[in-house]
Amino acid sequence: MRQLKKDSYKRIALGLVAIVLSLGLLGSSLAGLPAIFMDSAEDSPVQQVEEMTASEIEAKTAENPKDAMLLDQLGQAYIREGNPAKAVDTYKKALALDSSRDDYKNSLAEAYVVLGSYPEAIKILQEILIRNPDHAQAHYNLGHALVGARDYRKAQSEFEEYIKLNGENNPGTEEAKRLVETLKGI
Repeated sequence: MRQLKKDSYKRIALGLVAIVLSLGLLGSSLAGLPAIFMDSAEDSPVQQVEEMTASEIEAKTAENPKDAMLLDQLGQAYIREGNPAKAVDTYKKALALDSSRDDYKNSLAEAYVVLGSYPEAIKILQEILIRNPDHAQAHYNLGHALVGARDYRKAQSEFEEYIKLNGENNPGTEEAKRLVETLKGI
């Protein structure tokens, strides 16, 4: 009976860790948006799009349906608004227009993680890392996907690689360190 109770607590704790890590992924994807474009002008078109709702960006994509960057922004808006299934479809459209962009592939993988489609996310992220082993955000997102797939040791390793690549004083490093410590306790 004592072991059964202990196992139940462990399953509950693992479920909570997965939820917390998924929320951290969503927050990290939102926090990293301005850095993707490296555009600091206050009224830049990129910043204006980031502040728009999915409906507003949809109207812009209707005017310009072959703008892969705009589709990527629409996918990010869908994630912000809690619609990862629409984000997946939108990122796929962006990739159909420009399949060379690892940032679009990384965003697609993030949406798959939020959906709970961990095998799809893992496959995409591993492909990115084969081409570019120094892609810090892909390591971070792979860590989240591996947590969802319950491969905690590999997830910890991916977060540690992210910390190494991202540097000590960069955004996201503290969160990754916290995740590593959490995973060490599992």
